[in-house]
Amino acid sequence: MDKFRNEVNKSLLLVPEKGKIIFALLTCEKLYSNYVFFSKATNWGNSATLLMGTSLVYQYLIHDLYNLEAIKQAIIDVDNVTPDTEDFPGILTSFALDACTSVHSTLKFLVDRNVEHLIDVATYARDTVYMFLQETLSANLVSSDIEYQIENDKLLIAEKTRQFSLIEILQKSDLSLITNSFISGLKNNDPIIDLSLLSLK
Repeated sequence: MDKFRNEVNKSLLLVPEKGKIIFALLTCEKLYSNYVFFSKATNWGNSATLLMGTSLVYQYLIHDLYNLEAIKQAIIDVDNVTPDTEDFPGILTSFALDACTSVHSTLKFLVDRNVEHLIDVATYARDTVYMFLQETLSANLVSSDIEYQIENDKLLIAEKTRQFSLIEILQKSDLSLITNSFISGLKNNDPIIDLSLLSLK
């Protein structure tokens, strides 16, 4: 387990189960627009499938509705709209893949309650920013110190800060009654990356 995953794991240990799910859900939503961008650019996929998956998570959190068969079907459906890098070799595929696997992992947690799935979600978001920085900053990065420069870039620091700040809030929140307005109040609406900055040739 890398340092980041280990830190997320330790922090999530102090969050009640539904708080853990909220953390994953909001991270999925941060990545969702990247899939929409990919789908429009390639004329492939179905963004509504990801929304259906997250809607099941909302139903569980807010209304305590748990339909195991529906969740398992949603996992299959998300798999079916997840792009294969062999079919779509461009960089957008990586970002779309992170969006899909985040929803997939969150739904998998609802099935087996393995917290590793939620740590995966945090990692997918981190990786999305990392790959974006590799792509957009490559011309200005010193090859011998690329990792250091990316790790200290304000965009990656912002995403890590978002995640750990959200976890800290959830550690301290009363999660006995979860509402739409409560979840909305936790959202950070800044885009995780700006795909318009990519050179897509």
